[in-house]
Amino acid sequence: MRNSEKIFLRLDGNNGATYFWNVSSARDWRQSIDFYRTVSFSAKVKKTVLRHSLFYWERKPLLSGSEVKEAIGALLDWELPFAFDDSFSALISPTRDKAVIHLHGKGYFKFAVGKSFSGVKKELEVYRLLAENTIRSFAFSAPGENVEKTGKIGFFMHYAAGSFSGAVPSARSLIFPLTEFFRIGGGREIPWRAVTEKLTPEIRESVSSDGMTPVGMAHRDFKPWNVMAGNDRPLFFDFESASFDGLPLEDLFNYTVDPALRTVSPAKVWECVRRREKEYGLYLRTLGLPEEAWRRYWHCYLGERCSFWRERGETAFAEKFLELHRVSRA
Repeated sequence: MRNSEKIFLRLDGNNGATYFWNVSSARDWRQSIDFYRTVSFSAKVKKTVLRHSLFYWERKPLLSGSEVKEAIGALLDWELPFAFDDSFSALISPTRDKAVIHLHGKGYFKFAVGKSFSGVKKELEVYRLLAENTIRSFAFSAPGENVEKTGKIGFFMHYAAGSFSGAVPSARSLIFPLTEFFRIGGGREIPWRAVTEKLTPEIRESVSSDGMTPVGMAHRDFKPWNVMAGNDRPLFFDFESASFDGLPLEDLFNYTVDPALRTVSPAKVWECVRRREKEYGLYLRTLGLPEEAWRRYWHCYLGERCSFWRERGETAFAEKFLELHRVSRA
């Protein structure tokens, strides 16, 4: 009979992430697999198979809870500052400087050092800001205990109130939640000239620099794997890339464009965007802005994304945004 303390399975993902899944019970196994977000059909099939394969994985070499905690602490060069029992699962990011620990039935710890420090620190700021406001159209985790040292940060996220699923919300269902998110900490306006001067020259010439535009909260990594459908409202999470001076429509554009542009041509993506023109108009109308302004924000979004991916060395993907700009102007 195996040692009952050896209840954690280590799995190394193809993307460089490391998972520690708990095989002590069917409940803990299912909650461990929650880390594996699925969007594509093949990924959903794989997750379904995993859900029913506990009998296979529990026969593999296993680790104890203390061994898992020591492994995470050694990787981050930080003895984990919070005590918790062995009813958990964990994920180490591909960057190897961030860990998320799911306390089953309670919530999540997030720890970061090095290059991930600033993003996780910003995420904690966003959670605190959301908690200070009355949010009606989307759900979010409530921030709990936290600790920060030089170059190191960790905090706890309580489960969000509500019931959520792995289903991908439609873009239309996210219009009002995203406009409410945009308004958080907003109410400011900046000159269009300040926006256009940051764009690449080719895109800058197609965007008028006259007048003022509102700015507000933008998620900036708003994709199907960072939002979950709910019974009455969606759940927003993973705010590490958030900006407090984003432009309207940025997240709604990104929700459709970024995932699609990785697999299909810019021309096909533009066809999909054109079909959502009424949705973009509704978003702007909700903010009290003219519906026809969506194209102005569209080209600014493309310019921002092009610069973003160039700065990260992904020039091929950046060029796809530039080509999408050309296609949408034709």
